[in-house]
Amino acid sequence: EDNSLLVRLTMVGSLAVVFFSLSTVTNAVLQGLNRMEMPVRHAAISLVIHIVTLFLMLVVLKWNIYAVVLSKIIFSGAICILNAKALRDRIGYVQEKKKTFLIPTLASLIMGVIAIVIHLIFELFAGPYIATIIALLAAVAAYGVSIVALGGITEEELLGMPKGAALVTICRRLHLIRGEYK
Repeated sequence: EDNSLLVRLTMVGSLAVVFFSLSTVTNAVLQGLNRMEMPVRHAAISLVIHIVTLFLMLVVLKWNIYAVVLSKIIFSGAICILNAKALRDRIGYVQEKKKTFLIPTLASLIMGVIAIVIHLIFELFAGPYIATIIALLAAVAAYGVSIVALGGITEEELLGMPKGAALVTICRRLHLIRGEYK
């Protein structure tokens, strides 16, 4: 079977997972600030935006199933924007963008390119299953190295993780973070 449509929809739709996750966290923060009605109001506003964009993409632009996926991204993104504005207005909190969004996105792009290249190379002589396993292992390593090298995770944050001291030592030896290693 040809699964290319499913793969494309999953790739595009994965952005909604990020927005839904962020909206869940910001919903909880707003509720913790005793603003129980705000997440509900923001969801209702986002639902209207979702319905309008879905209609436009389905009926006017005729994007078929892509319209459903893209309108879900717009829905979850709208909730995030509304919640972020409410948090800024309520407590003055502004989400830091570089370390939260930019660096993980760059690390993900690096990881994706490395995974594709490794998979293509190993598929030539090891078959698709072995190539997938090796590409997944390379992808995990590439993301870990990239996120540290780009400054997405600090030494202090690494130390707070299980086996953090060992991770810091490895990162120092690989010159991903500065400092002396033992």
